[in-house]
Amino acid sequence: MDGSRVGRPPVLDEEVEEDIVENVLLAADKGFGLSQKQVCIKTGSLVKRLHLKTPFKNNMPGKDWFSGLKKRHPALSLR
Repeated sequence: MDGSRVGRPPVLDEEVEEDIVENVLLAADKGFGLSQKQVCIKTGSLVKRLHLKTPFKNNMPGKDWFSGLKKRHPALSLR
């Protein structure tokens, strides 16, 4: 199949993830790099604000989600 991936599908829409990544990279460009915890907190707030249905506990993504996000978006890195 074209474009298919191995494993579970991402929890959030591609569009939502792109928005998250764009905001993280924009903050980094302005000199405000975000930690893994900060990205997860901001994502949790977004999920809650948009009323998205996710398997996150208390609307807060965990390390596995963040690891998958970095794999799907290699431009993200922790420094």
